[in-house]
Amino acid sequence: MAESSSCSLLLQAEIGWSVEIRLVHQSMRGVTEILSIDVMNSGTMKWGGDTEAMDEVELGKTKFLEVVHAIDGSVQVVIPVTSSNSMFLISLTKGSNRKFITVSEDDIIDLPNEASIETKVTKTIKDAVAVL
Repeated sequence: MAESSSCSLLLQAEIGWSVEIRLVHQSMRGVTEILSIDVMNSGTMKWGGDTEAMDEVELGKTKFLEVVHAIDGSVQVVIPVTSSNSMFLISLTKGSNRKFITVSEDDIIDLPNEASIETKVTKTIKDAVAVL
């Protein structure tokens, strides 16, 4: 996939009106919303900023949850909002049993796109779930 940038303008006229202007960058890892401006008929404006790093981490967290639930749907997962020293300390719970695993921030970011990382993280999760 080649990288590209675009600008989109959305006009809606349902109840009242709103205008949304978005500057978007398509990277190798996904879509990055660089700037978003919403203007409502009330005159309020809502701004959004560069969320690439957050989007990549959120995509990785979502993939992590998918992997866990594919292994065992009854496992509850708690992933911190942010990493500590570039590591996520993740809690896996099944019934009254709890196991903590650490996954690097880079592995979370690369999880949706790299099969080798998915294999490594899947093994870590399977080993932890086996103890539960």
